[in-house]
Amino acid sequence: MTPPLRDNGSPSPFEAGTHDPAGLPPPIAFDPAMAEGLRLGGDMGSLDTLDLGPGAPAWMTALARSIRPLCVGALMAIPTLGAASVGLVAIVSPGAATAMVRASTGFLAGIPTDIVVLIGTLASGYGLAKSIERLRGAK
Repeated sequence: MTPPLRDNGSPSPFEAGTHDPAGLPPPIAFDPAMAEGLRLGGDMGSLDTLDLGPGAPAWMTALARSIRPLCVGALMAIPTLGAASVGLVAIVSPGAATAMVRASTGFLAGIPTDIVVLIGTLASGYGLAKSIERLRGAK
């Protein structure tokens, strides 16, 4: 038997008859060409759906489209490569690895809270804007 995980045993909106589909966004039609492009990995121009308009130079649109994947890749690589580098140094010199950990921790503790909040707010706003754009459909 499956335990009630999210509803604490109360009936679901479907079972209770209170489900209101009017508040949901319209369904997104399946696009076989887009699905095939996603399956194949796409080209560099399809990394992001950002369009700067017909008056913008092609190189500027390509640059703007590449910013998000590069930033996400860097954010994923920095902790991994940082931990791996400390681990490799620890094999040779545990004292140096401890100093690296202290320096990194001190650096992170020295970042003002307002800056962390600003970065988090910008990242969250960007993610929300991209989600809304995808739900509404790119025009």
